[in-house]
Amino acid sequence: LLPPAMGQAYLEEEAAGRAPVLASAGVVGVALGFGAQTLVKDTLAGFFIIFDNYFAVGDYITACGVSGFVEELGLRATKIRDWTGEVHIFGNGEITRVTNYSQGDVCNYMSVPLAYNNDLDAAMAAIQQACDTLKTTGEGLHSGPDILGLDTLDSDRMIIKLCFEADLNDKWTLE
Repeated sequence: LLPPAMGQAYLEEEAAGRAPVLASAGVVGVALGFGAQTLVKDTLAGFFIIFDNYFAVGDYITACGVSGFVEELGLRATKIRDWTGEVHIFGNGEITRVTNYSQGDVCNYMSVPLAYNNDLDAAMAAIQQACDTLKTTGEGLHSGPDILGLDTLDSDRMIIKLCFEADLNDKWTLE
């Protein structure tokens, strides 16, 4: 057995060797805690996006200032492909505001320019005839197109405004 003075010296020496290790472990733990905070935030946000059905794969949305089709939706991240083909990847915790254009019908406004030298009544009749034809043949069209009337008088033309409701994917074809 060791005398008490030698035992105390041994414990002090061991404690001095462990102190830097314990301090380093504390610093590493704090760093992991801050890193895990983002992971937890992204995962919780992703869970609620999926659970509350804010958007799904294939939807056309605007999120984080980018508009495009959702290509991938996971618990941690969302991938959006914009109209130029670029893919944007966001952590779900970054998404604070979403506009989903794919839920329900899309109300579309269309402008028809008309020069001043045209007969307005004849032009309106021709536009009405085109609208009536489109109502019977327009695939993806839910209502309209309806003539809202004369919208703008520019220096060189008049603008006639139309409105119709359609599926998002059929919007550009119908215009």
